Amino acid sequence: MGRADPEPQQERPFTREEKVDNFVTLISTTCDAERGWRAQIARAFGVPPKLVSDWFAKRKTPTRKQELPIQLFVERELRGKGQ
Repeated sequence: MGRADPEPQQERPFTREEKVDNFVTLISTTCDAERGWRAQIARAFGVPPKLVSDWFAKRKTPTRKQELPIQLFVERELRGKGQ
């Protein structure tokens, strides 16, 4: 009698910390690639530039309220640049 195929493992959902870490890594890489992105993000979301720098340095994290709008902003900017 053959062995039954094991059930495929379901991927566990990302924790909030993992999502924030991935997000900050994405935007910091994008912002480091082009001058002025940090200032653009700060202006777009009405936060001080120091806070944006703190996000990139992982000293602070965006609030839940800020996460999706910032992610959409970055995606829109990337699409506009043909990436």
